Amino acid sequence: LLFKSTSVNTMVTTDNDSLSKLVKPGVSKRSDFTLIPSKAALIVIDIQDYLSSPVTSAETDASNNGNSNNSYLFATSLPKAIPNIVQLVDTFRHIRDLDDSSQSDPSSDQNHEGCEVLFTFLQSSTPDGRDISLDYKLSGPKLTNIPSTKRKETFDSLPKSLSPNPSLGKGDILIPKTSCSVFTSTNINYILSNLNTEQIVICGQLTDQCVLSAVRDAADLGYFVTVVEDACAALSLDDHKRGLLGIQGFARVITTKSVVNEVELRFPKIKSQIEEKHRCKEGAVTIDNDDIHNNNARTKQSTLTIIDTKSCNISSSKMKIHNPAIEPLLYALEYANVKFLRYASIDIVNSIRTKAVPIQRLIKTANDHTIDNKVSIAKVCMAGLPHYADAMMSEETGLDARDVLVMNPDVQSLRILPYSSSSAMVFGTLHDQRSGELSDLCTRGLLYRVIQTAKEKFGLGFGVGAEIEFILLSNSNSSTSDIKAVDNTVFASTTTLNEQDDFIN
Repeated sequence: LLFKSTSVNTMVTTDNDSLSKLVKPGVSKRSDFTLIPSKAALIVIDIQDYLSSPVTSAETDASNNGNSNNSYLFATSLPKAIPNIVQLVDTFRHIRDLDDSSQSDPSSDQNHEGCEVLFTFLQSSTPDGRDISLDYKLSGPKLTNIPSTKRKETFDSLPKSLSPNPSLGKGDILIPKTSCSVFTSTNINYILSNLNTEQIVICGQLTDQCVLSAVRDAADLGYFVTVVEDACAALSLDDHKRGLLGIQGFARVITTKSVVNEVELRFPKIKSQIEEKHRCKEGAVTIDNDDIHNNNARTKQSTLTIIDTKSCNISSSKMKIHNPAIEPLLYALEYANVKFLRYASIDIVNSIRTKAVPIQRLIKTANDHTIDNKVSIAKVCMAGLPHYADAMMSEETGLDARDVLVMNPDVQSLRILPYSSSSAMVFGTLHDQRSGELSDLCTRGLLYRVIQTAKEKFGLGFGVGAEIEFILLSNSNSSTSDIKAVDNTVFASTTTLNEQDDFIN
C-alpha cells in the first residue's frame, strides 16, 4: 500500500478536503499529508541584503561596532541554501500563476490556486525602529538597527528570483517583521487564513532562530508545516542541526527535491511546465570526439551528456522535458551515425523492454523540444509476459494489449550502445496514457519512491555499485578446443594474480 499511489504515502486527498478533518488523533502522522498546491504556501524567512549579503552584513557589523563571525554562514550555509530557495520560489510561483484555462482537463477536481509565495524580512514600521521587539532591542546593535521606513530593505545582492515582486504574475506577498517569529509581529496568520492556506513550506535563515520560532508558532496555530532542510541556513553546522532537531516535533523535515517532487507527482499534467521553469534558457550538448570519429571503436567515453550551463541544482535523475537542448542532441546523435533511439524500461521480471524509434523521425518533431510522449507500450508487456515467451498471462494478471503506457525518457541515462553502434538507448518512466500519472507498473518510479521513503521516514540511503566478474582464458593455438581456464583457484583468491602475473601483463 505504501507504494501503490504516485506519492509516498497512503493518504489520498483532493482540493475540497479539509486536511484537519482528516486527522485521526493518535494515529495520523505529519508524513501522511503531502503537499497539495491549492492548500500550500511558501514562506521565505529573512533572505535579504541586510542579513544575507556578506558585504552588506560586514558593513553593518562594522558601523555597529559588532564583532560577529559569520564566516560559515556566508562561505558555506547560504551558498548551499540559496539555490534551493530559488528552485522552491520558482516552482511555487509557476503553479500560482498558471492559467487554469490552459489545462488539458477542465473536468479535473484539482485546481491551481494556492502556492502563494510570501517573503518575510526584517524592517521596522518606524524611521527610528522604536517599534521593534524588546528581544531585538536587547540583542545588540545588529538587530536594533534593522532596515526601516527611512532606510528600506533591498534584495539587490541576491538572485533575481529572490527579489520579492508584487507585480509578478499574481504577485508575491511582502511581510516586514520586527521580531524573531513572523507570527508574533505581523498579520501573517490573518493573511494565510484569507488565502485558505492549510500547509506551510518554510525555508530561509536562521534555522535555529527565526525559522524555528515560525515553525513552532505555525504548528500551534493549526498549520501543517514542512521545513526544507537544505533550503535553510545557520551560523554554524551545529546550529543548523540543533535547529532541525528542535523542529522535528512540530513539522515534516524534507529536502527541496522532495517538495518539488510532491507537487509533480500530485499534478502530473503540469509537470512539464514546472520542469521547464527550472531549466536554463540555454543548454549545451557535448559528445566526445572519439565517439564521432571512432564510431566502430567505442570506449568508456562513448557517452552523450546534457550539460545545464546555469542550473547546477537540477537532479540528474529527472532530466527535464521541453528542453531547448533536445534538438541539438538529436543532431549530435545523427552526426555520430546513430540511426535509432531505443526507449527502454525494466519490467517486473527484470527484463529490458524497448521500443526503437528512428532518429530521423525524432528530428522531424524536434521543434517541440521534447522526446516525451513519442512511444507507448502495452501494460501487459510490463507485468503480464513471462521472461521466456511472448505469451500474455491475461487471466492471471487482468492485463491485455488494449491499454498502453506512455514512455517518458530520462535524458541523463542516454548512452550510445558500444555493442550496437547504430543505436542509442535511454531509460525512462511509464505514465498512464489518459491521466499522465506515473504508473504503478513503472519499476523506475517504484524504486524512486522506495529511495525517497527510506530517506524521509527512516533516514536510510542506498550505496549502489557494479561488480565485474570474469574468467581468464588462454589458448595455445588456433583451435578453440584448446581454450582453457588460466587457473582453478577458488573464488576471489589472489593466487592467480600472483602466479599469472606474466600472462596478465
